[in-house]
Amino acid sequence: MLRYTRFITAISLLILALPSVQAEDWVYRMRSGDSLSKISAQFLKNEISTVRLQYYNQIENPTRIPLGSEIKVPLEWLKLTPSPAEVLSLEGEVSIVRAGESDPVSLSDVDQLQIGDVVTTGRQSSLALRFADGSRLMLGPETQVSMDTLSAFGEAGMVDTRVRVQYGRVESEVEPLQGAGARFQITTPAAVTMVRGTGFRVGVEFGSGLTRNEVVRGQVAVEGEGESLDVDAGFGTMIEPGKPPLKPRPLLTSPDISMLEVDMDLPAASLRWSGLEGAEAYRVQLFRGEPGGGVIVEQVLTTPEFTLLELTPGSYSIRVRGIDELGLEGLSAEHRFLLNEPPPPPPPVKVEVPVIEAPQFNGPWMWVRWNAVDNAWGYRFLVAADPMLQQPLLERVGTNPERVLPVPWPGTYYIRVDALMESEDDARQSQVYRLDLPLPQPGP
Repeated sequence: MLRYTRFITAISLLILALPSVQAEDWVYRMRSGDSLSKISAQFLKNEISTVRLQYYNQIENPTRIPLGSEIKVPLEWLKLTPSPAEVLSLEGEVSIVRAGESDPVSLSDVDQLQIGDVVTTGRQSSLALRFADGSRLMLGPETQVSMDTLSAFGEAGMVDTRVRVQYGRVESEVEPLQGAGARFQITTPAAVTMVRGTGFRVGVEFGSGLTRNEVVRGQVAVEGEGESLDVDAGFGTMIEPGKPPLKPRPLLTSPDISMLEVDMDLPAASLRWSGLEGAEAYRVQLFRGEPGGGVIVEQVLTTPEFTLLELTPGSYSIRVRGIDELGLEGLSAEHRFLLNEPPPPPPPVKVEVPVIEAPQFNGPWMWVRWNAVDNAWGYRFLVAADPMLQQPLLERVGTNPERVLPVPWPGTYYIRVDALMESEDDARQSQVYRLDLPLPQPGP
């Protein structure tokens, strides 16, 4: 009877150990100091007991597990913790609607994004995000993205990231996914894109939901209308809502922008490159610093020419790629350049000229003085009755910066002093001083 009871108990525990839905397992390798109870406490949900883990792995003696043994854990047994996305850079106007709220607010560059948040970039705006596993997502201008899932499997090292692109364009750099539960998925109104470590772009047309996928590194799986296909690096596909993805086609090669140069002396420079065969247009992105941060300028051009507006000094990167007749964007070419702080303008050259002081009088004599001018070998003293000094009444040349002369008859006179320099072209003239001498008042 006792054996039968133990047998029933073992069967019951075995049934309890089985996951409700068969799925891939996460595998842990036993290391020195490990035990099933330690693994359970560290990685499993509270309702999953050590006994269930023991029976799931068919371990007879939990105290004698060899080092290196594989312990399999159903993914649904692992702890799940929120794993917010970090804002790396923000350019322009970006708004956010927090989960459970309805009113948008401005997103600051210190915010983190949580599950359920919806972010929208404005015109000529961008946002760069980093997820828990180091993967990055850059939102281009006029783009709206929802954070559907931002979770980590406890301390197991696996991250589940799922975002939904409502419209606009995003660029992804996904780190190689570790473990069966790791996921990076982008959903659009027309398709679902799943990756396991790659670089790719997704564009969604506003209103129609038409989706374009372009893979620049690795491989992605694209699903639409019940059909799935793999898209390799250097290929792209287009998906209309309600239709399967088109057969992948090669992306345009990167344009040659190796000859681009930035003219530091112009407030705006025109950058040109050779036209790319098959390109109907070009997308140009200007980054502050290294590519991967926020885009400060983004334009779609019909000609291979871009006007670089005036920038503040610093490091910049420009990225150019062609766009084919389907709207698929090709491989990018990048050019980095540094704008140095322009040298300060030279100080204005101070030209010293004579400045006539107010004359002083002593009886019948009058003293006229002015400041000495460096390197002047002499001074020309002029007195005239007209302000243009066309008809001088007195002209004297001397080396002293003063002149003593008899007080003239009452009237209006004009005085000027010319500093005489070595070069005749170096004219150093004083101001024209007006001297008014009134008639003497009659005595009482």
